Amino acid sequence: MESSAHTLAIFAHELREPLGSILLAARALHEDANDPVTHREMSDLIERQGRYLGRLIDEALKNSRRGSDQLCLHKEWFDLAPVIESAAEAVASLMKRNRHRFDVSLPSQPLYLMADPLRVQQVLVNLLANAAKYTPTGGSVHLGVKTYGEDVIIEVRDNGIGMVQSALERVFDLFAQGVEGARSAEYSGLGVGLALVKSLVEGHGGVVRASSDGLGAGSSFVVRLPVIGEFEPTRPLPTATVKRNIPLVECCVSASPMLDA
Repeated sequence: MESSAHTLAIFAHELREPLGSILLAARALHEDANDPVTHREMSDLIERQGRYLGRLIDEALKNSRRGSDQLCLHKEWFDLAPVIESAAEAVASLMKRNRHRFDVSLPSQPLYLMADPLRVQQVLVNLLANAAKYTPTGGSVHLGVKTYGEDVIIEVRDNGIGMVQSALERVFDLFAQGVEGARSAEYSGLGVGLALVKSLVEGHGGVVRASSDGLGAGSSFVVRLPVIGEFEPTRPLPTATVKRNIPLVECCVSASPMLDA
């Protein structure tokens, strides 16, 4: 029962941000129904995020049929830029509500990864949502991507409320809260997203680190993923080339029934 409960909590958590993006797009369509540009852009956004939700649900159903609390990684070559765009769209409603300044820094050339694009998008969505959640109104969130040797380095940095050392030490624990000294409804949550980030990153053979200079000094999360091989642009992108089962989370704790965070 505990395993099923925390799996359900994680799945519910993953659905919230893309659903928020879809609702934001629907509201924009309602407010600017006669603007063809808005109509096209928001319709495309709804379609992309709807497909993302569909893939999340499909994976959850596959896991349910296997009777396992594990995720299966389906690795393929893919361009990271569209995945970043979709992740940004998924947290657009949260960014807009908080009037955040959001900027992205990418390499000038396309960056291809041999990884699971759905799971990499989940990592980005969770890191961006976490940054937006803990950054006060009018603050800034930065997403930077670069290569280092044969690895890809992804950093999500904010100028939000930051973390003390004791919070940093357990920030990736399931159901942990990343804020001490700021216990308010504004910063409450399930503590699911960063635990999932850690599991997914490590399942890809990567690492994730969090840093902060303390309360009020913002936070930084750095993900390092191996590219795994050299992409040959003259060849078609293979799909589902690698499958690897990884634990959804390492600990098995009852999920809170409150999914309203």
